[in-house]
Amino acid sequence: MNKIIISLMLLFFTKPAAFSQSVGIGTTTPDASSVLELKATNKGFLPPRMTAAQKGLVPSPKVGLIIYQTDATPGLYVYNGSAWALVTAGGSPAGGWSLTGNAGTNASTNFIGTSDNLPLKFRVNNFAAGEINEATANLAFGSYAFENNTTGLQNTALGFNSLNKNTIGNDNTGVGVGTLYATTIGTANTALGISALASNTNGNNNVAAGAYALIQNLTGWSNVAIGRSASYQNTTGSNIVAIGDSALYHNTGSYNMGIGSKALYFNTTGVSNTAIGSQSLYNNISGSQNTALGRIALYGNKTGIQNTALGNQAGRYNESGNANTAVGFQSLLFNVLNSNNTAVGQGSLANTVSDNNTAVGQASLSANTFGYGNTAVGKDAMGNNVDGNYNTA
Repeated sequence: MNKIIISLMLLFFTKPAAFSQSVGIGTTTPDASSVLELKATNKGFLPPRMTAAQKGLVPSPKVGLIIYQTDATPGLYVYNGSAWALVTAGGSPAGGWSLTGNAGTNASTNFIGTSDNLPLKFRVNNFAAGEINEATANLAFGSYAFENNTTGLQNTALGFNSLNKNTIGNDNTGVGVGTLYATTIGTANTALGISALASNTNGNNNVAAGAYALIQNLTGWSNVAIGRSASYQNTTGSNIVAIGDSALYHNTGSYNMGIGSKALYFNTTGVSNTAIGSQSLYNNISGSQNTALGRIALYGNKTGIQNTALGNQAGRYNESGNANTAVGFQSLLFNVLNSNNTAVGQGSLANTVSDNNTAVGQASLSANTFGYGNTAVGKDAMGNNVDGNYNTA
């Protein structure tokens, strides 16, 4: 203590020339750039402590005057010539954004972001984790989302690895883990749900909503898939609509529409098919230009073409028959491989192995098995015909 007092006395009572030298407390070699250096390994410098009210009573404070305020917002304050400025608050630098919450903020002056036109970027573990770019209208949030973009514009990537490989693709939206992951130059695609459109590279104008929807699409374009695993295996097929769980699951063909759970489920190369109803055209593989409306309508069709079935279970067992028309519950129910039959009415033409029959009316030609070239109009008309040919009733 005596050394400190002596040093201070020397500091204040020596002639003015002495002030050109540094004074040290706790050191005999004070730094030449300082007028006073305090040095210690187990003690600190304690400035005057006072309340906010007491601080306000300091007479004519000089610029640079330092105190520690003990109440209100505690911390070190420095007088800047016109007001007391907080240096630290709660251990955080003044003006900083506390990690434990902030109070008394003003939305016009307190924010997280930039004040110029440069993008705001986020990182996790020093890897890309997000970007807000006003100049390119790109928005990304999630680890590795939009990581490789170069000149792509107006893209939105939300989710881990979303739009990860995009380089120059524009107008894409991916929401969910891995959505549009492989897209590089694809444009105007929308993916919602884990891994939706994950394999897409340069397909354009696709919409996938649902976990794994269109997950294997590579270059197919103008497709719509809504539902878990909808059009799961489609790679190059285009202009398809798949709405429902696993609708068009195996599809690779184009211009197909499947609406309903597992509608057109096994379709691969068939084109221009329309299936509306749960499991309608379920087993179709390569059959084309078929229309099925109703639950399990044309359920068994595999290779048949140009068939039309309207009604629950209409044409249910048809496999390879062509150009058949079935309208009504269980109409043309048992037809398997025959063609050019028309059945209109509930249970009409329960056909098995014959061609070129026409049945209009409930249960008309309902027992027909081998007969062909028959025409029956009216309820139960020719209901007992089994193998008669070229009859008209």
